[in-house]
Order: sequence, then structure tokens, then C-alpha cells
Amino acid sequence: MKTCGECGGLARDEAKFCSQCGKSVIVDAEGAISWQIEIPLMTNRFILQNVGLGLLLLMISLFAIFGIVFGFTNGLKGVGQGLLVSLIAGAFFALISVFTLLIFLGNKYCLEFRVGNDGIFMVSRQARAHAVHRLALIAGLLARNPAVMGAGLAGTASETAEISWKKVKSFRLYPDKKVVAVHQGFLPALYVYCTADNFKLVSDKIAEKSGKHNQ
Repeated sequence: MKTCGECGGLARDEAKFCSQCGKSVIVDAEGAISWQIEIPLMTNRFILQNVGLGLLLLMISLFAIFGIVFGFTNGLKGVGQGLLVSLIAGAFFALISVFTLLIFLGNKYCLEFRVGNDGIFMVSRQARAHAVHRLALIAGLLARNPAVMGAGLAGTASETAEISWKKVKSFRLYPDKKVVAVHQGFLPALYVYCTADNFKLVSDKIAEKSGKHNQ
């Protein structure tokens, strides 16, 4: 049997909604909270922050490579050329990112979360995104392009994430966004996207199991 996280009523394991209050049945017999949620992309500050950080790191990496290569041959002029190439590449990947998020994925992404006794688990349920990641990996291999291949590998790796409670250093609540940012270090390791119905239940569970307080 499952327990409704909203009213505490019992429901069968296969039930999708509580027969008493009509809310999603999200707590199983072991007390784990599970749910699926579809999040927006282009209007999501956390997604845009991650995309921006990824583009910045890409441009820095490319500048380090091309700046050194061109600098050896053309001096300071070559360093400038390396910077220009890095900026053009960054702009190109920014356009690709916008196209992927807005057009190919339809500005939405489906995620599944489970907050249980062992920790927090996230898995992507967006088939189109999986196809993009694998296509980028294959294209990078065929073209011998490390940047594209790296993007494909990073995307594939991001399809699942798991954090045990002992690795949680802190967390921060965003009640207006219904998001919990879980930290393993200085930067967030995982954003837990909640529904309006389960945000308090999930945040209380994370506080209880991690033994940490909201920053």
C-alpha cells in the first residue's frame, strides 16, 4: 500500500491518485517520495545558469587551446585570433542550445525524482533529449571533434544523478520556484524540482535525512 503525502490516506500500490483527496500518491511503504514533473527550460533560471556556465567553460577551454596555438605562430595577434575563434564557437553553441531547448525539446523536460532512505535519485524521462545526447556523441566521434563529443558525453551522464545523504553538505530552498538545490560542495550538485503539492514534504524529508539546515 501507498500513503498519500497530502492527506495521509492509503491507496493500492498501482494507484496513481488518492481516492480521498485526488492528489498524486507519492509516498511508498518505505517512506520514499517519488514523482514525475515536467519543467520549463527557457524560462528556468537554474537551467539557464547551467547552460551559461557550460558555455563559459567551453569558451575558456577553447581560448586556452587556440590562444596558445595561434600565439606561438602570431604572437599577441594570434592570441586575439584565438579569442575570436573562442567567441564565435561560444555563439554557435549558444544558438544550438537555444534551438535544442526551445524547438527540439519544445521548451519542456520530464524528470523523475525519488527521495528515500538512501538518498536522492533523479532520472531523465525525455526520450528526445536522450537522442540528442547520443547523436552529439556519435557526431563528435565521426568528426573527431572533442567539444561535440564532450557535450554528448556530458549530456548522457546527466540523464541520471544520485546523491547519498552522507554526501549532502547543505541545501537551499526556493519556495517560489518549488525547487531544492542540494550541495555537495560550493556549487549545487542537483536541483530537485518539486510540485506545489509535495514541496514541503520533500524539503522536510531532505532536512530530516541529511541532518542539514536550509541555507
